[in-house]
Formats: sequence, C-alpha cells, structure tokens
Amino acid sequence: TEILDRANLTLAKSVSGDNPVVAGETASFEIVVHNDGPSDADSISVTDSLPEGLSLVSATGAGWSCNEGSPFTCTRASIAAGADAPTITVVARVGAGVADGSTLTNTAETSTSTAGDDPADNSDDAAVDVVAEADLELVKSHPGGVILAGTETTFTLAVRNIGPSDAVGPITIVDTLHEGMT
Repeated sequence: TEILDRANLTLAKSVSGDNPVVAGETASFEIVVHNDGPSDADSISVTDSLPEGLSLVSATGAGWSCNEGSPFTCTRASIAAGADAPTITVVARVGAGVADGSTLTNTAETSTSTAGDDPADNSDDAAVDVVAEADLELVKSHPGGVILAGTETTFTLAVRNIGPSDAVGPITIVDTLHEGMT
C-alpha cells in the first residue's frame, strides 16, 4: 500500500489595528494559516504583496522566517494537521500622500510543498480606509523695532505642516492687518 501525504491550507487575513488609519501612520494586519490536513503540511510559504501606498515596516511570527522584500515572504518548515500556525503580524506605513477617503487592499497567499492543497482558499485580503490629518502651523514675524507712520515694513508668514499626513492644497492664509495698515 502506498501512503501519500495530503494537506490543504487556508489563509485568513485581517486588520488588527485602527481602521480607518491616518495617512503617514502605520496599519497592522494579522495573517493566520490553518492546515485542514489530513497530513502535516511541509515547506509553508506566505507571500504578501503590499499595494501602492503601503510600505513594509515589519513582518514577524513565532517560527516564521520573513524577508523584507517587495513582495515579502514568510516561510516555516511545517504545520501539523488540524492546526493553526502562529500568527504573522504585519506592520505597514501608509504613505503621507495617500488621499483622504482612499481604501488600500492588502492581499496575502500561502502554499505548501505537500500535495493535495486546494488553491481556492489559499489567499485572503484585508482593507484599510485612509483618512488624512494634516496639522498646519503658522508663524508671523516682524524684524522688530518701531514702525514709523508712512513707512513700509515687512512681515514674514511661515507655514509648516506638522503632519502626519500631507496637507492638500490649495492652502490659504488670511492675514488681517491692524487698523491703519494697508
């Protein structure tokens, strides 16, 4: 009698941090791979292609070896029949310029060298909604000293974006001059 190993993996991906996430900050995802069996699954691989607007900060999980490429891949030797592998936690930075109201969908897929895997349930995705939050700071300065009536003077207006998101223009400054100035 010939004995064959057969295993079927499933992958579930979810958002594990805040959703919506602020452009310029990080989003967190969790990936869980399950082996439906009936045999142990060997040479497990999870590949995650981050969409434009997300950049990898870290990918970690107990017993997983993860590279930091794009797409990044996490591998492990095996998953016992009927068991979940330890969760892979993915942290990705949302680009500061991602537009308010955008949705970023992140997809991951798994594979095994063990025969019998049905690819229909080997991938899953999770989506984060993006909100933009820019914090503008305005500093008005003057070289100092007395301003004589009838003379010109200069005021400097400096705008700075403290972030975390890009400030989308047009950016308008309204400067109400003191009475008697034109």
